[in-house]
Amino acid sequence: MFKLRGLIVIFLLLFQNLVFSGERKITILRIGILSSKAENVNGIQIGLLSAKIENKINGLQFSSVIGNIEDGNGVQISGIFSIGETLKGITFGGMLNGVDRVKGIQLSGLLSHCDNIIGLQLSPIVLSKEVRGFQIGLFSGITDSLVGCQIGLFNTAENVKGVQIGFINLCKNLKGVQIGGINIAKNNFLPLMLGINIGF
Repeated sequence: MFKLRGLIVIFLLLFQNLVFSGERKITILRIGILSSKAENVNGIQIGLLSAKIENKINGLQFSSVIGNIEDGNGVQISGIFSIGETLKGITFGGMLNGVDRVKGIQLSGLLSHCDNIIGLQLSPIVLSKEVRGFQIGLFSGITDSLVGCQIGLFNTAENVKGVQIGFINLCKNLKGVQIGGINIAKNNFLPLMLGINIGF
């Protein structure tokens, strides 16, 4: 009987964390059956439908549908959508990933979009403004600059300092190597090359 009462008391104390969570500062563990929302988390945040950090997380955020991080150090995992401002660590979205600035690894099952990434961006479709590191996908697109390596069936970038590897490689300014079936570097003396293209 005493054990049963003890379990009931513990459940009632934790119940506020199990339905909707909205505390300002959370440590260790926070679980929300429908949603989990907090300003700061040091530990683990779980939202079975959605999880949102309004300020800072150091640790793990998990949600089955959508995860949203303002500023994070650690791991973000979401079944469908992962979004946020800044993350140092790993971010994964089952379908879409739209974290603005990443230092680490950005992954998704369909589309990853990032303004600035230092590290690895990997999904079937990868889009970014600036990449320092690796961008890998069936379609890889960079609107500004690549410093590193871009791998995909179709690769496009404005400025490349490094390597493009794919069936079609396209860039405006090349300082490095393109390896693939069709290579186009608009600043080169011969802008179209087959097999390999080198720019200085």
